[in-house]
Amino acid sequence: MSDGVELAPHRFAVNRLGTLRYHRADAHAAAWRAAGHTAAGIPELPPGAERLAMLADLAALPG
Repeated sequence: MSDGVELAPHRFAVNRLGTLRYHRADAHAAAWRAAGHTAAGIPELPPGAERLAMLADLAALPG
């Protein structure tokens, strides 16, 4: 690690996966906001074209 602290492999993996979970959640929230929704309203959104379009936008993100 760049700070000179060595982590056990499993702790390193947990750390990185936790970071990715937050990044993923932020990406979802940004996609919902861009489509005019809030996190509270997403479960009420019926299956269909709008929901699929948001998922497609997320899949197209770099990284």
